[in-house]
Amino acid sequence: PPHVLRARADWARAVLRDRRVARPTPTPLRLRDRPGGLGDGYELGDVVSLHYADGAIPDDDALAEDVLAFAEALGAVYAAERRSPPPFASPELELAVEVADAAAGKRRRARGAGFRTDAEEIRAVERHAVELARAHYEALGWRVRDVGATKPYDLELRRAEERLDVEVKGTTSDGMVVTLTDGEVRHHENAYPRNALVVVSRISLDRSGAVPRATLGELREITPWRIAGADLRPIAHRYAVPSRDGGAG
Repeated sequence: PPHVLRARADWARAVLRDRRVARPTPTPLRLRDRPGGLGDGYELGDVVSLHYADGAIPDDDALAEDVLAFAEALGAVYAAERRSPPPFASPELELAVEVADAAAGKRRRARGAGFRTDAEEIRAVERHAVELARAHYEALGWRVRDVGATKPYDLELRRAEERLDVEVKGTTSDGMVVTLTDGEVRHHENAYPRNALVVVSRISLDRSGAVPRATLGELREITPWRIAGADLRPIAHRYAVPSRDGGAG
């Protein structure tokens, strides 16, 4: 989507802000495609471009210098992506998609050198997010129970006659996309309006020790939380295979 392309291009330009990418001054990409054509996407996603005037292509040494500068810039962007996910990227969601594809017998092309997380790291991020959410609600006077091991939500809150069921999502990304299970969606559709979503984004993940350690994070609360169908996108389906007599298998 255009807003995702713009956000990611802005992020990459910020990564390269202090780097001399090319000579002369890089220029915006202009492909003069028809409205809505493929060129629009390339223009929106353009991080840095270099224009060579017709009939004035530089010599081989200058071209080699430009190629090296662009390659080094691309390496800097990749390095930044390994440290932290770019806008609208979610390593947790990408791992869920990989697992769903594997369960369906689909082979996916190997991903590049982006910010990756494994199951142990995701658990560390989730635990940290729940701890921050618990502290947040306790400071507001709620009695908090961690019920994530037995319920389709994470925290159960009580305060006088009030009750709140809270879903907590932790992520190393900007938190624009999170993963929900079918059980979580169905519970919160029924629990509305006595429910909440807490997203703890930009969690820092320290991988230097034997056990990953999650720290920091920005907490955002949405309450009451109504789940709009337009905001949900399935990544897998459970399908009952018909039996030979035509009934569900």
